[in-house]
Amino acid sequence: MITFGILHLSDLHISSKEDPSNKELRQELIKDIKKMQTTKNIRIDSIAMTGDVVDKGGDPRAFDLALEFFENLCNECDIKKENIIFVPGNHDIPRRSRLVTSLIEDDFYDEDISTEHWESLKIRFKDFENFTTLLTGRTDFIDSNLGSGTITLDINNFKVKFLLLNSSWSTVGESDYNNLLIGKWQLERLKQLSKASENGDLTFLLMHHPIDWLRNEEKDLLTQNLINNQDLYTNFILHGHIHDGKFESYSNPDGTIRSLVTGIGYPDKSQKGPGISKNSKCRYSIYNFNLDENKIQFYLRVSNEYGKFVSDTNLYAKAGDNGEFEDYIRFPSYNEQFQLATIKQTYDISNVKVDSIKRVSDWVGREDELKLIKSKNLSALAITGTGGQGKSALASEILRRYTQKGNTQFDVGIWIDCRELPDSLHYKIIETLDKISGGKESSLLYKDEQLKDTVKRFGDYLSKHKLLLVFDNIDAYIRLDTEGPAVELEPFLNCILETNHNSLVIFTSRPSLIHHSSDFYNLRLGGLSEKDGIEFFKKRDIKLENNNSIDYCKKIIELTKGHPYWLGLIAGQLDKGSDNFKTLVRNFSLNNVPERRRIQEYFKNIWDQLNNDRQKLLRYLVEAHRPLTDSEILILDKGPHKIRQELRRLERLGLLEPHSNLHDEEVLYQVHPLVREFIHETFTTQAQEQFVQKVLYVFLPKTIVDMLFTNPSNITAIESVTPSAILESLETCLNSRNTSKALTLIEQYQYIIQNSGFHHQFLSVGCRILDSIDWEEENLVNNFRSQQFLDNIINQLIHMGDSRFEIYLKQYESLVESNTKNYLKYLALLADVEWKLRNYESTIKYSFQYEDLAGKLDDTTGIIDVKYSRALALRDSDKADEALSLFNEVRETRSEDDKEYLGNCAKCYHKLGDYDNAIKYLNKSLKLLLKDNTYQSRTNLGYAYLWFSEIMYDQHKISEAKEYLEKAEQIWREYAPGLLYIVEDKYNLFAANKNWVNV
Repeated sequence: MITFGILHLSDLHISSKEDPSNKELRQELIKDIKKMQTTKNIRIDSIAMTGDVVDKGGDPRAFDLALEFFENLCNECDIKKENIIFVPGNHDIPRRSRLVTSLIEDDFYDEDISTEHWESLKIRFKDFENFTTLLTGRTDFIDSNLGSGTITLDINNFKVKFLLLNSSWSTVGESDYNNLLIGKWQLERLKQLSKASENGDLTFLLMHHPIDWLRNEEKDLLTQNLINNQDLYTNFILHGHIHDGKFESYSNPDGTIRSLVTGIGYPDKSQKGPGISKNSKCRYSIYNFNLDENKIQFYLRVSNEYGKFVSDTNLYAKAGDNGEFEDYIRFPSYNEQFQLATIKQTYDISNVKVDSIKRVSDWVGREDELKLIKSKNLSALAITGTGGQGKSALASEILRRYTQKGNTQFDVGIWIDCRELPDSLHYKIIETLDKISGGKESSLLYKDEQLKDTVKRFGDYLSKHKLLLVFDNIDAYIRLDTEGPAVELEPFLNCILETNHNSLVIFTSRPSLIHHSSDFYNLRLGGLSEKDGIEFFKKRDIKLENNNSIDYCKKIIELTKGHPYWLGLIAGQLDKGSDNFKTLVRNFSLNNVPERRRIQEYFKNIWDQLNNDRQKLLRYLVEAHRPLTDSEILILDKGPHKIRQELRRLERLGLLEPHSNLHDEEVLYQVHPLVREFIHETFTTQAQEQFVQKVLYVFLPKTIVDMLFTNPSNITAIESVTPSAILESLETCLNSRNTSKALTLIEQYQYIIQNSGFHHQFLSVGCRILDSIDWEEENLVNNFRSQQFLDNIINQLIHMGDSRFEIYLKQYESLVESNTKNYLKYLALLADVEWKLRNYESTIKYSFQYEDLAGKLDDTTGIIDVKYSRALALRDSDKADEALSLFNEVRETRSEDDKEYLGNCAKCYHKLGDYDNAIKYLNKSLKLLLKDNTYQSRTNLGYAYLWFSEIMYDQHKISEAKEYLEKAEQIWREYAPGLLYIVEDKYNLFAANKNWVNV
C-alpha cells in the first residue's frame, strides 16, 4: 500500500513577549500530534508550515523559540527536519508599507525592473530565511525572484512536489484583502524552477494567503496557471492566514485544484500581550493519502478553552463528530509517467461536464417520441409538458443513448440546469464554453462578455464540434403570452437555427416553446401509453395478479392518464405493500377533482406514512437549490441510521431524483419539483427555517448562518467568505422562500461579490431579491444598508444599459416620505442618476433641493456626495471653472490620492485648455485606478482612457488617441456596456479626421 502523510501547520505567531500559556499550548500541540500518530495509526512524512511562524516580524529570541519548537516536534514525532516545508507569512517579515506602496504595479510585469525591486524587498525576509536554513539545511527560495521555489521529496518511492509561492512580499496591513500581488515574474520564475526540477506524482502549492486575498487579475492568472500550465500543474493548495474556512475546489476539464486551510491563529487586539492567554480555536490538520485507493483521510484538530486539542467539527462542514472525513481524487498512478503535455494533446471533449444529470432507472416507453426526434434531423428541440410528465427524463435518456460508448452519435453530451431562474442563461452558456474549450476560453475571462459576443462564440463551437446540449428548466426564458423565446433566449435560439452545424440543442420547460424554423420542433409530452405503463410496472417488479391484476393496472393508467410521476409514486407504494391497484381504482374513481390536486392528495397519503426521520430528510433537501452529494447531505443532520440506504429508499418511492455525471459514479440527490410544491404548500416558511439553516451550513461558516437566523442586524465583521459561497447561499435563501435572509446576506456581502469579478451574478441575484421581497415590509427605503444596496443595484443597471433601474426608482419614490432624512438619500441618488443619464440641469436642481432640505433638517451627512454630483454636472455643462472650484472644495474631506477627484479635475483642466495639468492629474488617477480592482474603479478606468483619447486627439496624436479609445471600449464592454454609446459618439466624431482612418 502506497501512503504518505502531511502535517499542516500555520500561523503559530511565536513571540518573545508572549504569555507563558502560548508555549504551553505549543507543548499540548506536540503531545496531541504524537497521540494522533499512535491512536489513529497516522503517518506524518512531511510538515507544511504555511507562514506566520513568528509575530510582527519577530526578533532573534522569537526565532530561537520557533527553532526550539520545531526541533522538539520532529524529535517527539519522528519527522525529518529536512522534510519541513516553509513559506513566509505577513508576520514573518517586518512591515514597511511605504516601501511597498511606493512601487508601481506595472513594474512587476517588467522582468528587469522586477528583479531590481526584489533586491530591496528581499532584505525583509533575511531573518526568516536564516531560520529556515538553520532548521532544514536548505535555502528554499528567498534568493529567487520575489520568492518562488520548488522542493521534491521522495516518500515510499512516490515523489511529492511542493511549489512555494511568496504571497507576503506585497503585504502592508489591514488593506491586504483582495489587494495582494504575486507578480508575473514570480510565476515565470516558478515555472522555470519547476521545469528544471523532478516531476512530482502529486503536487502541492504552498502559500500563506488564500487566493481570494489576491487582486482579481492576479487571482485569475494564478488559478489558470495552476490548472492549465503543465509546469505548474497543482493538485492541492495549502494555505493559512484565515483560521476558519471551507473545502474549496477550482476546476476545468484539464484538472482540479483543492484549497485547504489551517491555523493556530492569532488573538483579537483586545486579547494580545503578556498576561493574556490564547488557548481556544487554535487549529492544525493532518492529511493522509492512500494512493492505491485514491483516497484522502482528513484529521482536523482544534484547541478548546482549556488549551487541550479535540476534534474540530467546525472548520469544514464535511467533518463529522470526530473531526474526520474522507474524500476521493484520482491520483496519477505512482508507476506511470505523468506528463500533462501528453494529457493535453489527447484531451477528450467527451469528458466535459457542466451540471449533474438526472438519472433514470427502469426506462420504458417514449419510443415513438424518440423515433420522431431522430427522423426530423433537427437543430433544436423543445420538450415541454406539465410537471411530472418526464421532460427531463426523456432529455436524459437521449443524452445517454447518443453520447455514451457504443453509440456515440455526438462528440459530447452536456447537461445545463437553468433551474427556472431568470438572468442566468447567459452565464451558463459562458460556463459551458469554458468547459468545451478546455479552459482556454475561461469564464473568468469572458464573464462580462456582451450577449452578442457570447452568441457568436457559441455558434462557432456548434459548428466546430458535434454537440448534444440539454438546457433543462428554461421556463423563465419563454414568453407566456406568445410562447416565443424571451429576450435572453432569442439570440441563442436564432444562432442555433441559423448556423450551419450538426449539433442538437434540447430545451425542457413546462410552457411550450414555439419557433417558425423547420429545424425546430416543440414536442409536447403527454402520459405514457397503456402498453408502456404496463411495462413500467413490470420493470418495477410489480406482479400483475390478484388485486394488482392486469385489468386493474390498465384502469389505473387510464385514471392517471399515464402520468409518469404519479405512476412512480404508485409503484413505490405497491412495492412496500401499502396499496394495491384495486383499492386505488375505487378511490380515484370516486374523486372527480383536477389531476394535479389528485396527485397532491395521493402524495399526502404517502407523506403521512413516512417516519419522522424520512420526512425531515425530505424537508432538508427541498430547500437546497441544487442536487447535493452524500457527504453534503450528511452535514444537514445525523439523520436516520444508514442515511445512504434511506436515500435509496426515498428514491425507490419516487420522492427523490438521483443525479450524476455521464462519466462519474458519484450520485447527487434532489427532490422532484412536485415534492417541493407539496412541502412548500404544507409547511410555512417559518416552519421550514430550521431546515434552511442546516442547508446553509453546507455553504457558509456556522457562525454566520446562526447569526443570520438569530441576530441578523449584527451580521458584520465576521470571518471572510468566498463570493461563490455567498452566491450559493443566496440561491438557497431564494429557493427556500427566505427572501429576507437573502436581502440581509447580500446587503452585508454585496461588495465582496461585486468586486471579485462576480458583478454579473451580483446584478442577477440582486434584482431577483428586489423583485421577490415586499419593499414596504422590509422597510427597504428607510434602512441604511438596504438603501446602500438599492443604490448599488440601480447604478450598475445604468452602467449595464438595463432599463429596470427606472422601475426601482419609481418604487423608491412611492415609499419614501418627503421632507425626511431618508428623502435626502433619495435626492442624492436622483442627482447621481440624472448625471449618469446626462440630464445635467436635473442633477443641479436635485442637488440644491438636497442642500435646502438638509439645512432644514440640520443633517449634512451626505452633502459632500451631492456637491460632487453637482460638480460633475457643471463640468459637463461646460462650466469647468465652477466645477473645478467645487471639486477642490469637497476634496478637503477626501484622501490626497482620491483617484476620482484626480480624474475629474483632469477633465476640468482639459476643458479649460490646460493640457499639462490635465495629463498630470489623469496620469495620477490612471495609476491608482489600475491598482484598484473594485467594480467602480474598473468602470472609472474606462473614463480615464476615454479622456486620454480626447486629449491625444486634440494634440493631433491620432495613433495614441485611437489606442486609448479602444482601451475604453474594451473596459466598458466588460464592465459598463451601457456607456458604450459614448465611445461610439467619439468614434463618429474622430472619424471625420482623415488621419484617423489612416492609422
